[in-house]
Amino acid sequence: MTNKSMKTHHWKRISEVTSHTFEVGSDSFKLGNIMEAPLLKFKEDIEDICISSGKERNIEQKLKQVIAEWDSKTFTFANFKARGPLLLRGDSIAETIARMEDSLMTLGSLMSNRYNTLFKDQIQKWVQNLSNTTGIIEQLMTVQNIWISLEPVFVRGDISKE
Repeated sequence: MTNKSMKTHHWKRISEVTSHTFEVGSDSFKLGNIMEAPLLKFKEDIEDICISSGKERNIEQKLKQVIAEWDSKTFTFANFKARGPLLLRGDSIAETIARMEDSLMTLGSLMSNRYNTLFKDQIQKWVQNLSNTTGIIEQLMTVQNIWISLEPVFVRGDISKE
């Protein structure tokens, strides 16, 4: 119960289970307040709540890592002929897509975790964001490759004159 992962909602659940009020946020909250509660009667329930607090903290930390990685991600562009930076760099994109897939696997494991209730909406949002972004980048790379191969046809010769 002293674990730093114990949040207000966990104490509220313990209060509901034991029918005893815990004023965790107050300055007068002491060990004696906990000892007054009938904790031994509800030992297993309290253990489950404490275990879930640790699991929830792990989920929160992993989710924060994924968000931090992608929150400030920038793309690198390469110059195309004399026209400036127009092309996504394939070498960095391949690495980015691989890292997105790793993040999606991490998020998938968080989605299947039974302790994810507090974070489920946020996890789903990031799964959708990364999945959509991966699809868009792959389509962009396909279009970019086709454009590079067809560009000379439209720049030179009769087609460009017409």
